[in-house]
Amino acid sequence: MNRGLGQSMRQTPNYVWSTNDVLGQGATGSVYKGRHRRNGDEYAIKVFNSFNYMARPAEIRTREFDVLKKVSHRNIVRLYSVEEEVTSKNSVIIMELCTAGSLFNMLDDPENMYGLPEDGFKLVLRDISAGMNHLREKGIVHRDLKPGNIMRSWEPDGSPVYKLTDFGAARELDDNEQFVSLYGTEEYLHPDIYERAVLRKPAGKTFAATVDLWSMGVTLYHVATGQLPFRPYGGARRNKETMFRITTEKPSGVISGVQQYENGQIDWSRELPKTCRLSVGFKTYFTPILAGILECNPHQIWTFEQYFAEVNELLEKRAVDVYSAPSGALHKIYISEASTHASLQELIAEQTDIRSSHQTLYFDGELLQVEAFQPVKKYPRTTKTKPLILVSTNVADFQSIHIPHTCKPPKDKQHSQSSLETDANFVKVCSSTLFDIKKSVEYLLLVQTLVRLGVKWFVNHLHSWVSRTKVLASEVQSKVDCLKASLEIFEEHYNRETALLRLICKLAPAPTEVNELKLFFPQITERNKQLRQLRTDFENVSEVLRRLEKAVVQDKVPLQVFVDEGSRESDRLVEKMEVIANRSRDIYKAFRKHKHIKRLSSHEEQVHRFDKQQLYSICDTAVSLFTEKSVPGCKKMHKESNAWFTNIKEFQTKLADAEARLLTLKEECDNHSEQQLQMQRIYRNKLNVAESSLDESMSRLSIASHTSLLEPKPSSWPLTHKSMTSKSIVDLESSVKETRTGFAEVRTEMDNNTRMLIRLRELFGGNADANGDHYIGDEASNSGGETMDQD
Repeated sequence: MNRGLGQSMRQTPNYVWSTNDVLGQGATGSVYKGRHRRNGDEYAIKVFNSFNYMARPAEIRTREFDVLKKVSHRNIVRLYSVEEEVTSKNSVIIMELCTAGSLFNMLDDPENMYGLPEDGFKLVLRDISAGMNHLREKGIVHRDLKPGNIMRSWEPDGSPVYKLTDFGAARELDDNEQFVSLYGTEEYLHPDIYERAVLRKPAGKTFAATVDLWSMGVTLYHVATGQLPFRPYGGARRNKETMFRITTEKPSGVISGVQQYENGQIDWSRELPKTCRLSVGFKTYFTPILAGILECNPHQIWTFEQYFAEVNELLEKRAVDVYSAPSGALHKIYISEASTHASLQELIAEQTDIRSSHQTLYFDGELLQVEAFQPVKKYPRTTKTKPLILVSTNVADFQSIHIPHTCKPPKDKQHSQSSLETDANFVKVCSSTLFDIKKSVEYLLLVQTLVRLGVKWFVNHLHSWVSRTKVLASEVQSKVDCLKASLEIFEEHYNRETALLRLICKLAPAPTEVNELKLFFPQITERNKQLRQLRTDFENVSEVLRRLEKAVVQDKVPLQVFVDEGSRESDRLVEKMEVIANRSRDIYKAFRKHKHIKRLSSHEEQVHRFDKQQLYSICDTAVSLFTEKSVPGCKKMHKESNAWFTNIKEFQTKLADAEARLLTLKEECDNHSEQQLQMQRIYRNKLNVAESSLDESMSRLSIASHTSLLEPKPSSWPLTHKSMTSKSIVDLESSVKETRTGFAEVRTEMDNNTRMLIRLRELFGGNADANGDHYIGDEASNSGGETMDQD
């Protein structure tokens, strides 16, 4: 045993490895996991096979060393040194160890048979594009790009990183330089190279660096879908002529061609398959990139510069998660961060068929309110569990729920002919479909969570709406109260001031303005009538608002209408599918080993049959969980939420109507305030003119500084001068002196009330006029007071 172990060990002066510890094998050699002999650090050791040394010149064998020495990039496997093996003296390459395996191994896992999830795919796209861009800058063409030559490693923070490796076919090439040597893997070869290398046709063609773009396109399609884009019946290696025909005859813009049966027609497609889990938003930008680099016509294929520019633009876009309540679908909207809200709404309309004018967006329990030209980069960050929630104001937009395309296990094969190889392939397909069902169950459970979240956020919005409307109602009430109080004060001023004027008119001729002041009495009466109507209207809408507040906030009637009949996390559907999918993967791993053994013992055959029978059982269980639990529960909940949003329209309509009526009343209050202020200005001007005229008359009578306070009715005003005896004048002067002190106290009290009303009005939105006069300002009041107090 020890002797066998010793024979498997190999070493260089500084490194040691075991040939049993294989990381990968290729046409030119094998890669092993090794260690540094002194510090024990782990490395990848590439050892070339004997055929490579016999068939290839030394300068070609050293080409990989030379290429790796010239590159240094995060997304390219790092070269540490080149050393000679102690026994064979053959050169080996000491490279960075990528502990997470190759991208091909990831795609071979049943969980990824239909492609990587979107976030994982974007990492692959970012990293291999960055690595290829570095090679491009160094003038190097890889010539063997494929998932098996892309390794995955881990950053110190635990995030994955992908690195290009295996530069055995790479060479330096100037921009306009071409080459004739043939390298690469059949399924990923550019059609011109495939014609020469696989079909052995003397095409007489040379090849440019753009062949890497074709290989990049095939690789990206494989990573996105789990399948190769060009698939003749029986496979590319069994049906080589058809493979070549597919790749060379495909129309421009087509990204895949599949032959379903022997000698059958080719099914062309310009879109990614339904099984692909990339979002519609991402596909919109990524599919044209694929079409651009999967062009065999040298005049139509994209340049490297165009490819890198388009990829960078895509990866720099903001992914905005949007859950559409009307369709129960979760969307990803890819948009430039410099774009505005209008652009976001247009993209949402394209994916949801809900026009911009019908869209209402909520985030974190509140209505999303952004300025029209605010860039998307200032929007809150969304996730699939905390997206923007889209609700339509048009009830007709609410439709049946969107159920994602989900693969089903193949039909029962118990009675069909089988072998260890077909069993392994069959189990792999079954396992992959179970993982696909698991993803759909996870998605539908997330949708149900978002349905509940949408209802919760909308109720929060109603609560906030009620609160805002209550604040508006308080503001309107304050305006109505201010209007009433100020009109009462003005009326008090008016009555007392005109009473004094009537008293003065007994001593002096009445000017024309005194008669004009009489006209303000019906205006005051009309304004009181209007204010009473304003208050009545306000009380009516306030009563509606009180009923709405009680129903929405206190009694929680809107939420009670929603009946939650969907599945929940407590049902543990996802956990059950996790157990089923993992069990199917374990069976696949065992069957894969059986396929390589090719002959099983009786005990192994019995276990093999038991596992196969168990696979049938867990497939039935998975389908039952999906079709009888997950889908019906989600459909029922979404249907209930649609009915809820339809019923809630009544609360929305009443709230909107109450808010609109309050806004109208607020505007009416402001108009009344402006009209009342204008009336007071006119009154004050006429009063000042009348007082000036009377002052002149009183001066001539030598009684201008003495006035009395009388309280006759406005209809009994004496409007002409009457002769008076000296005794009556003396008595009148005495009466004025007695009442003057009391009138000054009343004036002071009214002025204090006026100032207080001014401050209250300003608090609720009152404004001074252009001349600095307020609703009833200090200046106006003091002016009237000074007129009364003149000597």
